[in-house]
Amino acid sequence: AIKNNIQRGKAKLVQQILEATELLSSKYTKVPLKELVNNVQLEIARLHNTLLTKGMESEAFEIIKHFGLLETDALAEIKISIIETAESYHHMLLKHNKYDEAKNIKNKYDLFGKNILSGSFAGAIDVACEFLENTLANGDFKKAPEIIKEYNIPRDRVVKITNKMIIERFEKSQFEDVFHIMKNVKINPNREELKEIAQKNFSDAISNNKNELAAEIGRIFNLDAKSTKKAAYQAWVRQIRNGKYDKAAQLKKEHRIPAKMTRKVAHEIYRYNLEISRSDVAKRIRNEYTVKFNIIDIIKEFLGRIFKKNKN
Repeated sequence: AIKNNIQRGKAKLVQQILEATELLSSKYTKVPLKELVNNVQLEIARLHNTLLTKGMESEAFEIIKHFGLLETDALAEIKISIIETAESYHHMLLKHNKYDEAKNIKNKYDLFGKNILSGSFAGAIDVACEFLENTLANGDFKKAPEIIKEYNIPRDRVVKITNKMIIERFEKSQFEDVFHIMKNVKINPNREELKEIAQKNFSDAISNNKNELAAEIGRIFNLDAKSTKKAAYQAWVRQIRNGKYDKAAQLKKEHRIPAKMTRKVAHEIYRYNLEISRSDVAKRIRNEYTVKFNIIDIIKEFLGRIFKKNKN
């Protein structure tokens, strides 16, 4: 009856029969009875494996807890069978990009920790590396640090994956992806292969008058400081002359553009906004860039604000 219901996947019914007969809780001295109990436990382990393989995680784990199949005194054959099945199921979930579900199985069964088999860790690292690569390829950059930490992926494997991806993204001009990978995975920007391709793209950006892009590449990959600062300044000039004051302020802050570089243009923009009666903008420019002013300028700012208030 027990085997019959196990084969039919009737987990609850099997539990009820075993509890009613007290088959597993009794102490047996005769060999045939011990073998019977062992056989029943093996069948229960097979039932667990069937349920887990079918994705019935709650039911499968309930059997583990109820019958103590991973306890210290459980048969080695049973424990190995269950751990192998849980590992395979975990790997399948990761291959299908079901990270949260895979992590849940890993933690519930204490895989690659307390319950680890020979060769299991290396296999888990391979699967985790493949998943990390897929995650980055799909643009989910913020999840990368958690994956690396959760599976304790060796740094050399992380570097190999990210270097390859950064180079590929540079070649495809997918610069935002490059920046996100560098920011989230915190890769050493001074590696020779990265420096080389970063410098090439920096030079191309300068040649094509893409100064903001050049400045960002230079900043992230620690390229020549003077050239990077110059590119950042040119990008800042463009933004502030186009009235993009928030973006200009961001560039100044991120690239630490000194006041001696911004002073002249900032003063021009300040005067321009005063002349067209945009007093609030003029005041902002004056404060952000410590623009030199005189009493006449302050009077103009004040009158401009009064005029605007009365007009509203």
